Amino acid sequence: TDILCLVSNETKNSWWVPYEIGFAKSQTNNERSNQSTISTLLLKEVDYIPSYLVVTNVLEGIKSLNEYLRELSKREAVLQKSMQTIPNVVEYYAVVHPLQKYLKQYR
Repeated sequence: TDILCLVSNETKNSWWVPYEIGFAKSQTNNERSNQSTISTLLLKEVDYIPSYLVVTNVLEGIKSLNEYLRELSKREAVLQKSMQTIPNVVEYYAVVHPLQKYLKQYR
């Protein structure tokens, strides 16, 4: 139902990722044209968002990732059940988050 594109420098420079995102976008447009189901999460090493991902829901840092995961858990019963087994991913608000050294922060 949803796609999260984790972007590293290798992903950004890959020739096949734009095709996968384009195919996914065409499928979601057919099924749920009123809601974007493609989100993008950039690693710190990435210096810009590729143009084919600008139109997606860009997640910015830990707070944005947590909000995204919460929204998914509300909409998807299966994901809700699996998130209960790993609550620290959603509820982690420590000053130094384990993913902090990997994710791009814009604000």
